Amino acid sequence: MLVAFGLGGLGLGALFSQYAGVLIGVAAMLLVLGWRLYSKEAQRCRNAQCQMPGRTGTLAMLAAASIIGGATALMHLWPLLNQACGAACPR
Repeated sequence: MLVAFGLGGLGLGALFSQYAGVLIGVAAMLLVLGWRLYSKEAQRCRNAQCQMPGRTGTLAMLAAASIIGGATALMHLWPLLNQACGAACPR
């Protein structure tokens, strides 16, 4: 059973790695949407003088997702940035 899960995970990883650029772009757009919705709700609550339920958890999750998404994007873009630089970059 563990072998089946391992091979299945390997197959999914191989499938999704082809679309890494698209998936990272979609994740970035969803993060921007999440931050925008959070800021709108926080502003609405400030104007209405109410407490925003789950504010700390939501903020922590958005921050963690942004850090992980940024690190993932950087890891995928780093080889492309090094190739674009070529011989013109000082080493």
